Amino acid sequence: MIRISLVLVFLSIFNAGAQIQLENKSLSQPDLEILYSGRENSIHLLSEHPLNIYSITSTASIITKKSENTYSFYPAYHLAIDTIRIYEGNVLIKEYHYRVLNMSINTIQLGRLTPIQKKTSKNELLAHPSISLVQN
Repeated sequence: MIRISLVLVFLSIFNAGAQIQLENKSLSQPDLEILYSGRENSIHLLSEHPLNIYSITSTASIITKKSENTYSFYPAYHLAIDTIRIYEGNVLIKEYHYRVLNMSINTIQLGRLTPIQKKTSKNELLAHPSISLVQN
C-alpha cells in the first residue's frame, strides 16, 4: 500500500512539473533559457493549474512579482548560470538552468568627437555630420 502511495505522489509531482513552463518575454525567442544581466528580464509562468500555488526562487537574480504570472528577473553581473526553481509549497516541481549573458554597453559618437572630448566646433560638425554607435 505504501509503494502505491509513493508511486502516486511521484506521478502527481512529475505530471505537475510537465505542465509548468517559463518564457522570457524579453527575448524574440521566449523559449530560450537566457537571461541578460543589466536589464529587466520579463519571465512568464505558464501552467494549467492555478498560479497562486507556486513560488519561484533564483540563485543569481533579484525577482520582483509584476502580476499573477509575470516576474521581473535582474541577474547579477558576475554569474554565468542562474538556477530557477519552481515550488508547490515546499516541494520542488521544476528546475531550470538559464545562461546569464552580459549586454554590451554602447557609446554614441558625434562626428569625430571622441568620448574624452567635451566640446567641438560648428565647422568640425559640418565637416563630419554623422552619428555612430560604437560598441565597447
